[in-house]
Amino acid sequence: MKVLIALDDTSYSDAAFRSVEARQWPAGTEFFLCTVLTPYSGSALEDEQVEVIRPAREAWCQQTLKFLDEKAFVLKQSIDNCKVSFDVRIGNVSEQLAKCALDWEADVIVVGSHGRTGMHRYLLGSVAEAIVDTAPCDVEVIKSPSLLAHVTNESLADPIKEEQNRILVCVDGSPNSVAGLDWTMQANWTDNQAFTLLSVIAPVQSDLPLSRFTRAAIVKSAHMEMIKRIEDGLREYTSVLQNRFSNTGFSFEVQEGRAVETILQFADKWKADLIIIGAHDEKLPLEASVARRVAGYAKCSVKIVRADDSREVSISDQAIPSRVYS
Repeated sequence: MKVLIALDDTSYSDAAFRSVEARQWPAGTEFFLCTVLTPYSGSALEDEQVEVIRPAREAWCQQTLKFLDEKAFVLKQSIDNCKVSFDVRIGNVSEQLAKCALDWEADVIVVGSHGRTGMHRYLLGSVAEAIVDTAPCDVEVIKSPSLLAHVTNESLADPIKEEQNRILVCVDGSPNSVAGLDWTMQANWTDNQAFTLLSVIAPVQSDLPLSRFTRAAIVKSAHMEMIKRIEDGLREYTSVLQNRFSNTGFSFEVQEGRAVETILQFADKWKADLIIIGAHDEKLPLEASVARRVAGYAKCSVKIVRADDSREVSISDQAIPSRVYS
């Protein structure tokens, strides 16, 4: 297992680091700590100005390397039998992290997110969303209120604990979605988790004419048959997962609506701690990515999983129709 942790000097980044630090990892897990610094705009500076700021930039890099060295030491002390390396890169954050993940052959990128919504989110932007689009591997976006409380309140005496007791698994029948189910099945969970498998299907048009000579009845009948097939597939997935985790609760839901809004509303109402969702289809435009928008707007942590030929497959991808999301 190779885990790339994106770090900066924000509390959200520190919460992501604490999340990694607090977990159980397989022996021999490798961690790579990476900070990406934004370069000075050379095109807007005169040569003399570049020379003046060069020492400051070098000092900035050295200070960042010291920061990463300290984090690496903490990780080695917290996780047995692990390997930790680190580096500083300069450039666009999402592009450099994606390149680092590709060069290092990372299995997952872990990144913190501010988790803001509305105008605050719009003004700040979301590096996490951009990473979801560019990463060549799985991405985990950490938004943990309990961990954030620890890193922002040093007076807390309780041990660090990331509570991921309510897990929402989004299922649409695509290879990436099935990979998410496989990841769920192979992950190490405790006995007190509750899981819900959620599929979202586009509703039938409400304005279809109700005549026995029209296609309205046929369309609605086919729609109901589709829902039944999805429920049967989710029931099959749930049975497989229950056999794997006998002391854990599983349920499933099929809901009609727009994928992003429905997932976010259900996660909020159900009080999910973690959303597991397959990465977007590369054939779709980035703005159509359900995973990107869920990662950006969710109030809880999000795990984005990509299908990989080398990943061990334990669940059939034929249980429900593909491309349920609209």
